[in-house]
Order: sequence, then structure tokens, then C-alpha cells
Amino acid sequence: MSSRKNSQIEVIDLNKPHTCEFCHKNFSRESSLTTHVCEPKRRHLAQKEPHVRRGHMAFQQFHNSITPNKMHIKTYQEFCASTLYSAFVKFGSWSLENQVQEFPALVEYLLKNNVKIDRWCDLNLYKEYLHNLLDNEKSEQALKRSLDTISNWARDTGHEWTSFFATCHANIITNWIRDGKISPWLLYNTPGAVNYFERCSPEQLALIQDTANIRKWKVRFLRMKQEADSIKECLVSVGL
Repeated sequence: MSSRKNSQIEVIDLNKPHTCEFCHKNFSRESSLTTHVCEPKRRHLAQKEPHVRRGHMAFQQFHNSITPNKMHIKTYQEFCASTLYSAFVKFGSWSLENQVQEFPALVEYLLKNNVKIDRWCDLNLYKEYLHNLLDNEKSEQALKRSLDTISNWARDTGHEWTSFFATCHANIITNWIRDGKISPWLLYNTPGAVNYFERCSPEQLALIQDTANIRKWKVRFLRMKQEADSIKECLVSVGL
């Protein structure tokens, strides 16, 4: 009986301490090592967190922009060891909180304009990027993002997605247009949007024009008539 109890007692061997593989600190008890959390270990455990994954992705793009050897992919371990780790993780968190659209494109925009990392969480810069994105992105990307937004709304509310412009609150649609979730490529090429425009207040219509000026977009659709007509036919065929 006594031997069984003794076998359950934790053995402490000061000559063979337990060592943290991340910070190399020694502990006399295994239980102390298990509960120990240093900064390197915390970063290791956070690897799969969404904001950390975004930070790593942005770090990789940053690395590729400043080194000629773009074949080398920065590992997560290298990211953890970087002095820029905290700044990129903060940026990842900020991008999720502000529901940033087309995240890799935003990073590319900031790098192209030589914006320092400590200014990447600037909402004014993001607004500049968003206008640039809406004006220059391909119609396929814009349409996919818009349809994904409507599909998610239908899933969350239980409504038919084809009733989006007739059912969704005008304030929500207006905000999603301003946030870039609903692109002018969809807004101005679907007959169903008339239901939304009729429900808008003068203030909401003014906000829409600030983000997606209809005169500018009509000129673009005339210049890209074949593409615009194709999208219009597609939207009509699916009942939107």
C-alpha cells in the first residue's frame, strides 16, 4: 500500500531541472513548468488565433517587399522572434475589429505607399485605401464580396437572399456600401436596388454618393459596357 502511495508522489530532482523550451528557464517541478507562461511561449500558443494569423500574413508581405529573395517564406517562429511581432499582431486585431475588406490588398497598398507600420491602424488611411479599392478592383472580386455579404445576411436573418434590398434595413445597407461590403458593381446593376433607394433618406443618399458617386460609375459602366451588361444579366437571372 505504501509503495503505491509513494509512486504517486512527484519526484524533485534539483540536478535535473525541467527547462522551458521557449525561454530556457529552469524549474525544479514539472508542474511549475506546465503552468509557466513566458512571452515566447505565449506567442507560440497564440499561433492559430485569427488576429495573429493575420499579423503573420502581413509580416510575410512586408518581408517580401524589402528582400530580393522572395522565395523564402518567413516561418511563424521567425515572426515570433521579430521585433515587429507586436506591431503586426496589433494590426491584425485592428483589421478584424474594423472588418477590413480585402486584407492582403490593404497591406499591399500600405507598403506601396511606404506607410510606416506604426501608422497602419489609421482609419483615415484605411478610408483612402477603400476608395482606391472600389475604384480599381476587378468586377469579379467586387461582385463576389458583395454576394458573400448578402449571403451571410440571409443566413444570419433567415430571410431569402433575393429579398435583401427590399427587406434589409436601409441603415445597414448604407453602412455596408460605405464599408465596401456592397460594391457599386452590384448596387447599380441590379433592379432590386430600386427598393432600397426608395427607402433611403436624403442623408443616406448623400452618404452613398460620397462613397459610390453614381455619375462616375455610370461613365465607368458605359466604358466597360460589355462587362456591366454581363453582370446585370447575371443578377437578374438569380432574382436579385
